[in-house]
Amino acid sequence: MAVISIMLQHVMAVRSNMLQQAIAIRRNMLQQVITLSSYLFAQVMTVRCNMFQQVIAVISNMLQHVMAV
Repeated sequence: MAVISIMLQHVMAVRSNMLQQAIAIRRNMLQQVITLSSYLFAQVMTVRCNMFQQVIAVISNMLQHVMAV
């Protein structure tokens, strides 16, 4: 009976360890996805901001030409 108890404890310890590893891996993957998403979002916002600034520069340039004429 003691042998069965020891084997069960060992099996439970192994399963617990595997579960902890799986949770750690998923947490790590989730953190990487969040980091990548925030990086991509920042890149997209930077590009849009640059485009917006260029559009404003073109419009103000056109307005200056109109005012000069």
